[in-house]
Amino acid sequence: MQILVVDDSFVIRARLVAAIEQMGQFHTVLEAELIEQALERFYAIKPDVVIADLGKQNRRGLIQLAKLRQGFPGAYIVAAVNASGQCLKTKLMSKGADAVFDKTLEYGAMLEALQALLAD
Repeated sequence: MQILVVDDSFVIRARLVAAIEQMGQFHTVLEAELIEQALERFYAIKPDVVIADLGKQNRRGLIQLAKLRQGFPGAYIVAAVNASGQCLKTKLMSKGADAVFDKTLEYGAMLEALQALLAD
C-alpha cells in the first residue's frame, strides 16, 4: 500500500510521515509540499491513500480536493484541516473526501482511522 502525505508545513509532514512509518504496514510513504506538486510527481504511481492539508474553510480547499479526486480517483482521501466543525466536514465529504480530521485536535483519531483502514 502506498500513502501520500501533502502538507506545506515540513514539521507537520515529517511528524505524520514518521507516525505512519512506525505503523510499519505501508509499503511506501510519499511526500509533497503542495497539491499541484503531488499530482505532478505521483500521478503515475496512483497512491492508495492521500492525506492532504486542505487549509481552512474556504473555496481553495474544495478546489484542491476536486483536483485530488480527479488525479487519484481510486485513492482513499483524508482531508486534514486547521478547523473543526461539522459544517466543514460535511462540505468536504460531499465534495469527495472519504474522511476529514482537524489535524491539530484530531491527530490521534486520524492515525487510528489509518490503522482501521489497514485492517479492512
